[in-house]
Amino acid sequence: AGAPSLVVRAVATVGNYDYITEFEFATDGSVEVSMIFAGYMETRYYLPDGVSNYETKLGAVVHDKLVAPLHSHFANFKVDLDVVGHVNSVQKTEAKAGKLAG
Repeated sequence: AGAPSLVVRAVATVGNYDYITEFEFATDGSVEVSMIFAGYMETRYYLPDGVSNYETKLGAVVHDKLVAPLHSHFANFKVDLDVVGHVNSVQKTEAKAGKLAG
């Protein structure tokens, strides 16, 4: 088992989607944020030889005369780093794999 942490989860349901946001606060002070997108597949009727045949180019055919449009979901976050006043600093650390020189 890993170190103990506190997970705060919020679920927003919009239409047929569930947008799930998780904030995990670890005892070492780190914070991990994740987004999960869930919901029912949105489908559309199309006529194979008709005016709506273009729908097959925008999605996957999932049943006879039924297509599921392909699309994306994005999430944005703003982090306010004014912790205990305005005199703060931020450090970025990068880890690289490989052999040590020397």
